[in-house]
Amino acid sequence: MSLPTRLPFSVDRPSGCVALIILGTVTPFRRGNTRGHPDTWSPDEGGDIEIDAIHLDDGHGNEGAKWDGELTDAERSDVLDALRIEAEGDEQDAADHEA
Repeated sequence: MSLPTRLPFSVDRPSGCVALIILGTVTPFRRGNTRGHPDTWSPDEGGDIEIDAIHLDDGHGNEGAKWDGELTDAERSDVLDALRIEAEGDEQDAADHEA
């Protein structure tokens, strides 16, 4: 099950700070089973994180126009980490509502 995730994020550019809304998809990580007989083992699954779109923040926390800039490697790494953390919170919230 993939979790669509929305993340406010800002980047510093020579022209100033740019407020963004990152849309991503996170597949929750599931640890495999390596206990017992090897016939019952299963591999780790999930843990995939993708950035689907990057939009400018319209000033009200909503998606504005698509951003035509590029993230630096460090920014991309920060975004992927933040998406993972955000999705873990979303997954926990969903589990709390089911309980």
